[in-house]
Amino acid sequence: IQNQKTELQKKQDEYQKLLQQKVNETKILTLAESSEKHRLEVMQKEKLISDLKAQLDIAKNKIEQTSQLVGEVQELRIEEILEETFKEFGDRVIPVGKGINGADCCLEVTSGSTIMGRILVESKFTSSFSKKWIGKLKEDNKNSYNAQVCLIVTKSMPRGFENEKFTIMDNVFICQINFLKTLVTFLRYSICKVAELKLKYNGKSGKEHLLFTYITSPE
Repeated sequence: IQNQKTELQKKQDEYQKLLQQKVNETKILTLAESSEKHRLEVMQKEKLISDLKAQLDIAKNKIEQTSQLVGEVQELRIEEILEETFKEFGDRVIPVGKGINGADCCLEVTSGSTIMGRILVESKFTSSFSKKWIGKLKEDNKNSYNAQVCLIVTKSMPRGFENEKFTIMDNVFICQINFLKTLVTFLRYSICKVAELKLKYNGKSGKEHLLFTYITSPE
């Protein structure tokens, strides 16, 4: 009887051991499945984020390309307005080639065969105005054009002048494209009048020369 009990106890122990082993295996399998499920969920989220980022990049590129295209269209429209408005005076619109540092075009103001002066025009089509443009345009003019007037045609006016048709900052005229024709008409008239004075008083000396020098200066 004792032997039978011992044998039965052994079988019970073996069964308990086997049962515990199966339980442990099941736990390990369950943990593995749970971990794999969690990993799949993480990968799905990562894939979703990656796809959204790619879509945002595509949308951003399209917006940038559209903005660049509209900016180029504004440049062409500026040239068109200047040509249409001042061709009857014999003025010449000189576009600046792509990739060349400087403004976008230059209006050469003429009277007959005489060049009276130049208006240097820079086109900007951005959501905000940058004062850096002013210094750069003046520097480009000094180095390459020697125009009497510098003009920035911008989509966005400087801060404090958002509701104005035009303004002047550091001797540079600034306006939106819908005021371009009016402003350039005025500037052209001023250039012609100053040029006429230069021709009239050229060679004069003394006080007349000093007066002439002052009234034909930027001030």
